[in-house]
Order: sequence, then structure tokens, then C-alpha cells
Amino acid sequence: MADSTKRSLGGIENMTETAHHTSHSLQIIHGLAHDQVADFIKDQQKNRGLTALIKQLNTTLLSGTADQRKAAQIALEKLGVVDV
Repeated sequence: MADSTKRSLGGIENMTETAHHTSHSLQIIHGLAHDQVADFIKDQQKNRGLTALIKQLNTTLLSGTADQRKAAQIALEKLGVVDV
């Protein structure tokens, strides 16, 4: 297999993995009770994952399907990230 084909397939695999991770993150965030949000954010900060999570949700908000964009918007609002 040519190197360019391997790189392309690797990109697709990464996109699929990212989409799965985003979907899983959305399910977790949507399932949080109001009083669990602060602890979730603290855990994400502690594990150094908060920035990546917010970036992932923003990317979905900008380039996902209509349903994905709505879910990302709800998740960001639940986490206290406001639309400016």
C-alpha cells in the first residue's frame, strides 16, 4: 500500500475514533445532573482533558451534522461555556 494511502486511511481511522469519542463525551455530559457538573469539570481539569474536550465540542459545533451541533451546543451550555 502506498504511503499516501496509508496516511489517508490513518486520517479516516482518526476521524472515526474522534467521532466515537465525541459521541461518548456528549452522552456523559448530557447524563450529568446539575450538581455533578462542577465535579466533572474538576476531574477533566485534573486529568488535563478539559481543553481537549472543549475543543472537541467546539469542532462538532462548527462542523457536525445538525443533530451533532445541537448536542454539542447543549453540552457546552451545561458545562457553563457561553456563546459570545
